Amino acid sequence: GMEYQGEARNLSGRGLMFEANVEPAVGANLRVTVSSNQSRMPPLHASFKVIRVHKQKNGRFEVAGELSDVS
Repeated sequence: GMEYQGEARNLSGRGLMFEANVEPAVGANLRVTVSSNQSRMPPLHASFKVIRVHKQKNGRFEVAGELSDVS
């Protein structure tokens, strides 16, 4: 499938908010990988359901949703 990159803004046990150049559809189910700048932290892999998309003034999209199947 397609692969896109974004920048995480907020991460919790149940949700994620990130900024991206691409607008996913609300309700879309994605696979996400969240990497840390700290090399000792392994990447987080999860299923992600898009709940909200907000277009920002800079033309990028703020995407928020629910995480599940986290590994």
